[in-house]
Amino acid sequence: MVAESFKGVEVYSWVGMVAPAKTPVAVLPRLVRNTALHEPALGKRLNEGGFEGDVGDCARINPLIASESQRWVALIKNWNIVAE
Repeated sequence: MVAESFKGVEVYSWVGMVAPAKTPVAVLPRLVRNTALHEPALGKRLNEGGFEGDVGDCARINPLIASESQRWVALIKNWNIVAE
């Protein structure tokens, strides 16, 4: 529906795990290692549902969040989208 209303706009979903800003940096890799995405049964179910599991790291999620925020701010401004 978005592509029909806003030509040239690509929409996709992603999910990331985040921690509070004051979480010690040394703790973050342990959180990533212990995520449920490492469970084979969950990975299988996600793949069967058409999802791709990708357990990244902190160095990848922060730039993704920043670029997605910039992309959506630009889209909202360019299309003059307002909440009703």
